[in-house]
This record gives sequence, structure tokens and C-alpha cells, in this order.
Amino acid sequence: MATLESYGREVHSVFQLLGDKENDISLSMSWALAKCPEFLKAVVQHICGLVPDTDAVTVMNQKYDADTGITDIEVSDYKNFHIIFEAKRGWLLPGADQLTKYSVRLAASPATFKQIVTLSECTQAYARSYLPFTVAPNGIPISHLSFREVYQMAIDTRAASNHEQKHLLAEFCDYLREVMTMQKKDSNMVYVVALGTQKPDGCDITWIDIVKQHNKYFCPVGGNGWPKEPPNYIAFRYYGQLQSMEIAVTLFVFVIKCNLSRCIINVFEHAPTMACIDGANLNKLLRFSNHLKIRVK
Repeated sequence: MATLESYGREVHSVFQLLGDKENDISLSMSWALAKCPEFLKAVVQHICGLVPDTDAVTVMNQKYDADTGITDIEVSDYKNFHIIFEAKRGWLLPGADQLTKYSVRLAASPATFKQIVTLSECTQAYARSYLPFTVAPNGIPISHLSFREVYQMAIDTRAASNHEQKHLLAEFCDYLREVMTMQKKDSNMVYVVALGTQKPDGCDITWIDIVKQHNKYFCPVGGNGWPKEPPNYIAFRYYGQLQSMEIAVTLFVFVIKCNLSRCIINVFEHAPTMACIDGANLNKLLRFSNHLKIRVK
């Protein structure tokens, strides 16, 4: 069988032809839900505890409303349940304004069960800490579903699906694996970080020493100029000049319950994963990563 390449990248799934932006992820998820009844049942049951009559369900992608904007995905039978999915790429979550708008739309639905579900790479532990609220001002509940959970549901429902649906779910899983790596492999952009001689709160070494002595770096996720997604290349500038540039191959994300509450750590020689730990200060993070033999740049 021939190998397909698009824009210099090998294509393993038809979903990859759509792209990996947020709207592309939403459309891919919508198609899988609409064409794979067992997958649809699993997702709806996971969220609201109901096993839907899939023939009565409508899956809507990019539905527009003049007052509440455009939703990524809506799934409803217009009687028993109505779910709005808001998808984000990477470890991002929607803000309070966006969730409030969608809650207004759901409030007008005739369905008995109504819920907003955020979709992203974020784990449940991270979402619990950083969703603006879990109940909208008008009472609509908000929950989270990670891509890894969606991936597992797609895997689990393949056995009960027909041949065509199994093939589609396999391609959807291939696509999700690409999405979950987060890094844009075709990007040559270098993220330059200026390091200072200050010491982080609760730490006895400087930012420069963290990089030079421990071979590690971490930063907040998104906002105020910080990257929303881990860059492929990161460079360090201190003492008035550019000192080094490194390649970031894979990713660890830690949720730290301390002053440094959201950190991205780029690492070598490990598959993308996530750990949730408690730490009184940065020293515990450094000791933890040393214990795992993580080499971070």
C-alpha cells in the first residue's frame, strides 16, 4: 500500500486531512459521534447516565446563534438530554464568559438533562483546579472530558461496532493520538525565555541555576505571553545574551498545588503523560523530576 504525505507529513488517518486546529478537532469528533452509534452511546452515558436512542439524536457542529455565538458540538435528542461540547487544543479551558453564553443557550432547551462539557488535553485533576466554575450562574452544570478519555471510549466501543464503524473509530483514534502529542512537529519557531537572577518563591536557587544546574525549565500555560502549546525549540537568554537553544521532544505536565500552580515541563525520552502532585515549593518539583530521571530542557 502506498504512503500518503500531505504538506510533508505522513497521513495515517482521514481525519488528519482536516487538520488539528480546534474546529478540525470538533468536526472530527462530530463525525465519529454521528457515524458510530456505540461510541455515541458511550459518550452520552458517561456524561449524563442515559443510554440514548441514537436514531433520535442530532449531532450539530458549529451551530450559530446571534446572541450566544457558535458552539463547537451540540448533541441532543431534544427531549431527554442536550449537551454542548466546547473543544480546546492543548491544555486550555474556556473562560467564564464563553461558558456563561452557552449556558444561556442550554437554558432554553426543552431537554430534561442539560450540561456543558469542555474537551481538551487537560486531565480531570487539572480541569477541577482551573475551570472558572462547575455550575454556571443560571444553574447549568459544567464538566470536563479529556481527549484521553474520549480515546479510551472509542477504543472500548470498537468491539460492539460493525466493520465500517470499527475502521472509522480506528482512524479517529489515530487522529486523537496525533492531537494528544500537542507539539506542532512542523513548526520551526523558537520560544526565547529571558532568565533572571531572582529565586522563585520557596526555592534556594535562581532561575538561571535551575536551567544550568538541573537542566530543567517550566512555565505557566498560556496567557500573558506564555505559550499555549509547548514549542519544539526553546532558547535561554541571560546575562545580556542568548546562551543556548534546545529541542523539546516530548511533554510532561504537572499540576503543582503551590505558588507555581501551572507548569509545562518539556522533557526528553519519555512518552507524553501527566502527573498530579502536591508540593510546598519548587524544590519538591525538582526532587520529583530527578527521581524520575527526567532530563528537561
